[in-house]
Amino acid sequence: MVNYRGLEGISRKLAELRKLAELKVIPYFEDFSTAWHRIHDFIPEIKLPTFKELNISTDGTGMRARNSGRYLEMKYGEKGRDRYVVVVLTLDSKRKKLLKIDAHVEGRGLSEPEIAIEHGKELIGEGYHIEKYNGDGAHDTNETFEFWGNNGTKCAIPIRKGAKIRLTKSKYRKREIRKWRKWGYKRWRKKREYGDRLAAEGENSCVKRTFGENLASKLESSMCAEAIQKFVFYDFLKDYGRSRI
Repeated sequence: MVNYRGLEGISRKLAELRKLAELKVIPYFEDFSTAWHRIHDFIPEIKLPTFKELNISTDGTGMRARNSGRYLEMKYGEKGRDRYVVVVLTLDSKRKKLLKIDAHVEGRGLSEPEIAIEHGKELIGEGYHIEKYNGDGAHDTNETFEFWGNNGTKCAIPIRKGAKIRLTKSKYRKREIRKWRKWGYKRWRKKREYGDRLAAEGENSCVKRTFGENLASKLESSMCAEAIQKFVFYDFLKDYGRSRI
């Protein structure tokens, strides 16, 4: 990763090459403080796909707000200092296309299932038809099953151990509990094609390997924006690669 002063040096050199070799690159360069003002709170827009049939997965991950090691934070850090920026993304499981993303400081935002429902509402409002929804055990809630069931979407969400039918308010979750008990996990996983959810976990892993999981920003709004930038820019790279094939 390049810091802002490094970015100024790269743009300065590109501007010099334009004058020397008449290359069609940037006409002038900005100093590092201008680059900071333009970038630090910038949230890029996701380019949504043209296809309307979706098989989506939602998953969350954490970005470290500081670069110090875990041992140093545990040994010398102040109480409550070790916080993460939680990133929740929704993508198409078959085409690996990013659709929606949300970021907030740990403990200061909606839960992962609540964010997934908000993403679903936005996608449906934008004219997409969601055939199937994939989520991990954290999404095993009455509200999640009720929302997707009412919209005619199939769910692949594992049921929590010890789930009680008589205590469940959602009729869709009751139906899934019965099937879970009848089939067992292995058969349920095969019938529901639960492996589709791995696309979201793979996206999280790829972004962290490419851009790292540490955040350089200090302000909360800037940390959230930086985390979103990593995922959206990685999606831009994938779109560019597909267009070149």
